[in-house]
Order: sequence, then C-alpha cells, then structure tokens
Amino acid sequence: MRLLAALGDYRMTDKELKSLSKLQMLELLHQQEAEIAKMKSEMAKPGLAPDSALLNEILMGAQQAVDSYLKSVQSMENDKIDGIAKLENDARSRYEEAERYSRDVTAKIREKIVDMDNVFTGLKELVESMHEEFKQKLSSSSLGDIDGELRG
Repeated sequence: MRLLAALGDYRMTDKELKSLSKLQMLELLHQQEAEIAKMKSEMAKPGLAPDSALLNEILMGAQQAVDSYLKSVQSMENDKIDGIAKLENDARSRYEEAERYSRDVTAKIREKIVDMDNVFTGLKELVESMHEEFKQKLSSSSLGDIDGELRG
C-alpha cells in the first residue's frame, strides 16, 4: 500500500481509502501531519519560499482523507445500526410466531383434556351404572341365575 510516499504523484481513490483499517488511516493522517510540520519548518527558514500550491495540495489531501475516513466510519456505523434493527425485527417476529404457536398448542391440549375428561366421566358413569345393576341382580337372584346370564 502506498501511504503518502509522494502526495503530488499519487492520490488514493475513495475505494482505497475505505479499504484502509483504522490503524492504517491513522498512520496516513500521521504521515500527513508530519509532512505539514516539515513544510511549516521549511517555511520558517529564511530564503526558502514555500511552494504554496504544494502546501495547499497537501492540506486538501489531508482534509479529503479525513472526510473520506469519517464518511466511511459513518457508513459502517449506519450499516451496523441497520443490521441491529433488522435482527431486532426478526427476533420480535420469531417471538410473536412462537407465542402464537404456543397459544394454539395450549388450546388444543386443553380441548383434548376436556374431551378425555368427558370420556372418563362417561366411562365412570357406565361402570357405576353396571355396578348398581349387578348389585340389584345379585340381591334379587341366586348365583346360578347370574352365572347363566353372564355366560349366555
């Protein structure tokens, strides 16, 4: 990667700037600061006229790098926020779907329990009725008569 080797000869594209890591971007900014400081110190020397066009180009390049970096960071931050919002919406939808499913299953289970209770109650009543009938026959008949009825 070329980092400010010669600003006048090379300008990074937005794509190249966006692909830089935070550390690389900070390194680039540090190099630009060093270049600006060097130019300022040269300007202070008597007899050396600064190349204002080059200095202006360096400052503009530094500003563009900062702007591009900030834009890239903001874009990544917005992407993260959008991603989090999407995950929250997905989670909320899944939770609501699970809640509906749970209510449906619970209602079906309750219906089955009521049906089973009704069947149990019916069987209980039938057994009690048969028991009463058997007791009545037992008290009014002899065992032989009952044995014949049961076999017949």
